[in-house]
Amino acid sequence: MSLRDDLLECINIKDRVERQVAAAGIITMALEPLGIIPIVVGGAAVEFYTLGQYATMDIDFVGIINDDMNILVGTMDKVQPVEYKGKQAYFIGIEDLILNRVQEAEHGKDLNSAEWARTLMVTH
Repeated sequence: MSLRDDLLECINIKDRVERQVAAAGIITMALEPLGIIPIVVGGAAVEFYTLGQYATMDIDFVGIINDDMNILVGTMDKVQPVEYKGKQAYFIGIEDLILNRVQEAEHGKDLNSAEWARTLMVTH
C-alpha cells in the first residue's frame, strides 16, 4: 500500500483520536527512514490527552532530526510514544503540553488555553 492509500484509509476510522493517532503513525513511518521523528504538538496533542474532549481538524508536528545528520533539535526525553495497529507515533509530553497551553493563554494567543491547561492537569 502507498503512503497516500494508507492516509486515505484513515478516513474510515470513526473515532477522531484514533484517526489522528493512525495518521500520525503513518507520517512517522514515512519520515523516520529520513532521520526525522515527527512529534505531535498543539491541538491534536490536547485532543489525544483529553480523549477527544478537545476537538481539532489538523495535526501539528515538530521534528527531531537524528544525530546522523549532525543536527539535533530537541530530545526524546519527554516525548510519549503511542502505538496504533503496529504504527508508532510520538506526542509531546503532557508536562510540556500543559506549559504550552499556559504560555498561549498568558500571551493571549488562545483565550481557552488556560482552561485546557487546567483540564490536562486534572486528568493527568
